Amino acid sequence: GEPFFSTCFNFLMTYRPEIDGLRAIAILLVVLFHAEIPYLTGGFIGVDVFFVLSGFLITSIIYNETIEGRFSIAGFYERRIRRIIPALAVVMAATLIAAWLLFMPGEMMGYGRSLAATAGYVSNILFYREAGYFDSSAMGKPLLHTWSLSVEEQFYIFFPLYVIVVLRYARKYFAALTVAGLLVSLGISEALLHVDKQPASFYNLPTRAWELLIGSLLAIGVIKQTFTKRANNIISAIGVAFILFGAFWLNSSSPFPGLNALWPTLGAAMVLFGTANQLQGNFVRSALSSRGLVFIGKISYSLYLWHWPVLVFSLYYLMDNDDMWVRVALVIASVILSIASYYFVEQPIRKDRKISRKSIFGATALISVFFIVSGIAIYVSKGMPSRFGDDIQTLTSTTKGIIEGSGTATAEGKQILIGLSNPSSKITYLVWGDSHANSLAPAMDALGKEQKTSGYVYKKAGCFPSNAESAPSKADCKETGRNVYEAILNTPTIKTVVLVSRWSAYPRWWAKGDSDEQENDGFAIFEKEMDNLVGDLRKLGKNVVIVTEPPLLQRVDVSSVLARNIHFSRNVDVSASYADYLEEGARLRSIIEGISAKHSASLVRLDQALCRNGHCDFVHDGRSLYYDSDHLSTYGADHLVPYLNKQIRLNP
Repeated sequence: GEPFFSTCFNFLMTYRPEIDGLRAIAILLVVLFHAEIPYLTGGFIGVDVFFVLSGFLITSIIYNETIEGRFSIAGFYERRIRRIIPALAVVMAATLIAAWLLFMPGEMMGYGRSLAATAGYVSNILFYREAGYFDSSAMGKPLLHTWSLSVEEQFYIFFPLYVIVVLRYARKYFAALTVAGLLVSLGISEALLHVDKQPASFYNLPTRAWELLIGSLLAIGVIKQTFTKRANNIISAIGVAFILFGAFWLNSSSPFPGLNALWPTLGAAMVLFGTANQLQGNFVRSALSSRGLVFIGKISYSLYLWHWPVLVFSLYYLMDNDDMWVRVALVIASVILSIASYYFVEQPIRKDRKISRKSIFGATALISVFFIVSGIAIYVSKGMPSRFGDDIQTLTSTTKGIIEGSGTATAEGKQILIGLSNPSSKITYLVWGDSHANSLAPAMDALGKEQKTSGYVYKKAGCFPSNAESAPSKADCKETGRNVYEAILNTPTIKTVVLVSRWSAYPRWWAKGDSDEQENDGFAIFEKEMDNLVGDLRKLGKNVVIVTEPPLLQRVDVSSVLARNIHFSRNVDVSASYADYLEEGARLRSIIEGISAKHSASLVRLDQALCRNGHCDFVHDGRSLYYDSDHLSTYGADHLVPYLNKQIRLNP
């Protein structure tokens, strides 16, 4: 049937201020979440509200114009370009200037990738591959928020064609096919969460399309608006409650999107539906139509574009994420920029019909090419380090890991020879673990040379060193575990197995939540798997050495901070309290010490080499011991060789 919004109430011609009010709620949730305002742990769901609104508004236009025989692909994209590109181009230009002035080469290199991806409308794919929307590295990605724009742009490529084809050849099945697509998309999104593929579920169009399709179904009138005033008031009120519940109940540990995204998406749909009948009074519509919310809704696109780069660059320069009032001030600055952007960039270009369609398309192509080429040039030049002096270049050229054959291990989960490179030398030790094993590999390589023996290193990022089927590990992690055990069994000369990992990550990952009960479950699983791992290796007659992780400097890239101290004339302390480190890691340390004693395994504590006089140092002789916030740099690993040489016998 015809969309009830056009046939009954002529909504395509009538401005609905409550939609701008709902936009305001969505953007406020996102901005306050990014500013880390307390209690709003699920503010990221504002993006999901935007998806529903986009699906609703775009479908209303495409569906009606197609039925009436006046839909134009070129016209549609012209409207999209006028709406999206001008403000986005200005923000990208501003971030390019800010990155040039502020970013160290490492961050600049990553920025170059994201700039090219954003200009090509595939930044969601890039950030999916890099992962980590909620991790600390997100604060070094000023274009991270453009992932949602890329999802929408990709949707706009395929959805108009879908509408045209289905309305022409199977109009009566349009709703059924759309519902089917929605359910498939939602099913894939939820399924990926159950196989620990959250980034894939979070960032990609196939797993987000269902959220836009909820808006689409609403626009084509799948549910007819024949409800009473009382019912519509209740529906819209429940919708607001759903959105707010999700904003305060969900958090970065919640499985998302999947079924948890139903809170904001169904909530938004219920608000749109319940406030639709303009002939009825509705208290939610009245509240959302208030002048303040409507104004915020109107600038919401510009505010979405500006707030995140303002936060990222400012906090990067200030090197301080802890002052809430600073973040509040930055939010206010973002609002001011957004108002200017709305009035001087968005509105003039959107409304100026003197600018021809040909000019719009041509300018968009040139802008895209410029930013793509700029991004590639930044990436290929490794972040343009020539912007800085030798002292900063030395600090920012920090490396980690070992290269297979000459210094950098690139073979994930594969066997890499370390120690003496003489082919006739016996393999007497094996280093096994996650990315921390890679970081310590230069030290274990040097240790093998000093003790005149050879070994293997197996490292697989994010993988607990185990081959047990009971371990809650990914399939590729288990494959690496089987390879390691095969190497141990097939190389009887291996006497020592050195286990190196970021042990503290696994109880947290395996807990899958923040409650005390879930946290306890995470530690219980870790203790069981660690006990099995060490016990099995001891049964094979191997000497087992457990190396604890180095102290962490949360959310701080050490080498970058040292370089920024010089560049910005700052004196940010790059150290941590030893007492805090011991207190925070007490439970995990107790588990590892207990397992070590139970199986007569050796325990090497890196904190005893890196911490003294009440502090844990991340710097030595002006050079960074760390590659980032938790991985040792090559220099840091080499710094530990004398200590490790006293602790570990590779060929006892």
